[in-house]
Amino acid sequence: MKTKSVFLVLLSWMVAGYGLSSCSKDDSRDASSMTVKMQAVNKRFSLPVGTSALKSALVTASMEWNSAVMMVSKLEFEAEMKNSGTPGSKLEIEYEVKGPVEVNLFDTKTNIGSIILPPGVYEEVEFEVHLDKQYAGDKPLIYLAGFYTNAGGSKVPVTFAANENFNFKAEQEGVTVTATENSTYSSLIQIFLDQMMKGINPEDLDNATRTNGEIIISATSNSELYQVIISNFKNHHKFECRGDRDDD
Repeated sequence: MKTKSVFLVLLSWMVAGYGLSSCSKDDSRDASSMTVKMQAVNKRFSLPVGTSALKSALVTASMEWNSAVMMVSKLEFEAEMKNSGTPGSKLEIEYEVKGPVEVNLFDTKTNIGSIILPPGVYEEVEFEVHLDKQYAGDKPLIYLAGFYTNAGGSKVPVTFAANENFNFKAEQEGVTVTATENSTYSSLIQIFLDQMMKGINPEDLDNATRTNGEIIISATSNSELYQVIISNFKNHHKFECRGDRDDD
């Protein structure tokens, strides 16, 4: 399985009322349904990230995100497997879900949609997520809100808002899908919120510019912190396709 270190594993969004199209060459008989979800995890963590061996102090700085929202304009799905009916050929399946859709990343029960997959071993499964500001209106493409607690125990409200266009891919090799009557599998994209803050020290937040007592991180406010978070978002992600049944 291809992995890139820890920021994205999956994404959840509602598909009702939006376009879903398939370019599969298969008629989907004896196929399984795979639900697609998205989730943000690790909402509370110590700072700096990745230095657990140094956490000997009685009190450490920490971050907790209470809100996590993403505006997704489009989700593209591609899967490829060998076609057993024609030696040397491959079966390609493509789906497209169009938004925009406002995704609550803390709602673990929301499905982006369902994808029909014929049974077999897929050489590669890939999602491409599009965030386009022209479809978001006056809302940020990524919005986080929470509190930073410094080493002295004082809480400071923090918001992060991104309005840059994003396209990011998440993929996995060697996905096996079996088909029985009413088979339903789950696919999960997780966002690791602690990894967004990798490279940011408590001192960076202590010295950040505050607006009415709040640390606002955006392209125009505390822009250095913003660039670190954006870089983490773009460069650290992975995808995992769960092969177990989704019996919920």
